[in-house]
Amino acid sequence: MKSRGALRGYVVSTSTFTEEAKESAVLSEKIVLVDIDGLVRWHAEAWRLCKATGTYL
Repeated sequence: MKSRGALRGYVVSTSTFTEEAKESAVLSEKIVLVDIDGLVRWHAEAWRLCKATGTYL
């Protein structure tokens, strides 16, 4: 991430994360874990935003 100039990295799963993964991610402000529940929320929010603005991806 650092060599590419990324501000943060997202690890997205259609499942859940182990406690060890969660603990590891907490140690870095640059790693964001997105589990299935978060993915569903992202999708719903993106849909509402697209609908409200008339912009569809």
